[in-house]
Amino acid sequence: MRDELMSDALCWELETQVTAEYADAAKVSEGFAFYCPHEVCLAKVHTATKKNTYFVAPDRHVRGCPNEARSTEASSQLGAPRIRSAQVRDVPVPNLLGQPPKLKPKPRAPTREELKQLASAVRGRPVLHPGTLEEVVDAWIRLAPEERHLRPLTIGTHTLTYATAFTFVRDLPRPCEVATLNLDARIVFGAVKVWPFKHMILIESWKKFLAETAATEVPLRLTLNQNETPEHIASFVGKGTTLFWHGVKPELSQNGSSLRFKVDFSSVYTGIVLRFDE
Repeated sequence: MRDELMSDALCWELETQVTAEYADAAKVSEGFAFYCPHEVCLAKVHTATKKNTYFVAPDRHVRGCPNEARSTEASSQLGAPRIRSAQVRDVPVPNLLGQPPKLKPKPRAPTREELKQLASAVRGRPVLHPGTLEEVVDAWIRLAPEERHLRPLTIGTHTLTYATAFTFVRDLPRPCEVATLNLDARIVFGAVKVWPFKHMILIESWKKFLAETAATEVPLRLTLNQNETPEHIASFVGKGTTLFWHGVKPELSQNGSSLRFKVDFSSVYTGIVLRFDE
């Protein structure tokens, strides 16, 4: 029996395990098949939310299944036992940065033998939980340095960890050519200064980079129109700020004084994330 909420299940359509949060966010729990991942059970489950999002089995797990929940706890008073209060789970750590796999229905439900084979095949694999750039950055911040080496993170076709996926600009050689940053497969981060100018917000890196056609090293400088920028960006003005940057290659400005790219805040998997220095 378990005392915590059921956080992951087999997904028949993806042929892997997924988190309850991913299944619920994809809004597929009613039309797609999810199952308890333990071969002794394999009960069909769906997502539910009460303080947390988790999987529940409408017809109960089989007796002895590790996911069989203790539905009640002993009461200090005589009478009916009281129901356990819902627990608060930790926020899942994404292990995929990018567009999550699309779920497509299979033509038939799996047999029990097929589910056993799937459960055996995925045992030990990371439970799929895709994330946006912002979610991945926040997970990296939450993780202890030693834990980052243990947490997998896939970016495109690159299988990395939270330690190898992030590049601190302070550790880069000098001069550093911006073309060598591998921005499609890494998240680059470093200190920036943020200040207002007329109807704009300007962001400039302290670190300087060498562009292919630049005679000297120049900073990354981003110009944001306040009318087109999320409101929270203004809170970084004048504060110690770290810029996380992924997936967008900058170009040298016309006057050759900086590297620039247009920030698209509608893109949730590439672009920039700002966080206060700790």
